[in-house]
Amino acid sequence: DKILVEDIPYGYLTKDSIVVENNSKNNSPKITIDSEGILYLAYGGETGYIYFKKSTDNGMTWSSRKEVWKLGYRNSSSNSIDISVTGSGATANVFITWGISGTANILGFNYSTDGGNTFVFNNDSNNCVIDDNTGGGEYVSINAVGKIQDNSAEIFISYKVYQTQDLYFMHGIYGNGSGTWS
Repeated sequence: DKILVEDIPYGYLTKDSIVVENNSKNNSPKITIDSEGILYLAYGGETGYIYFKKSTDNGMTWSSRKEVWKLGYRNSSSNSIDISVTGSGATANVFITWGISGTANILGFNYSTDGGNTFVFNNDSNNCVIDDNTGGGEYVSINAVGKIQDNSAEIFISYKVYQTQDLYFMHGIYGNGSGTWS
């Protein structure tokens, strides 16, 4: 059901919220959209897993969830996640970054070059880990953008460390299963 919105010409709101995932442990959802109107959703789940879904019908239905990363470590609900997309449709480049706090504080990322159908790193790969800050602060307020060029992923990440409130920037290039960060 849709409700007409009088203040917005030709606008509408869905009458009821749509449940994307039934699980009280899901947290930190982030969503973006490409130029074709495809929605891309990244979120955290139980034990620090990072999940991905997409919708091609304005969010009325969603794909089955994909595990982007599943090497948990989290023992709190304080995930910070970001998702960005360049391009669109079947060839969209999807970049997902996350910070997970717990017994280890993890800054990680994974990316897709086929609209999120597959991700470059296995979901249990430590190749996803950019930084493993076991003795320091929690990564929060993560924001990332990326691009694919010459068969390599180039990603730009900004984040804040909660305990110090310091703001950081990282630049990374990944290709053929390995990467460098500056």
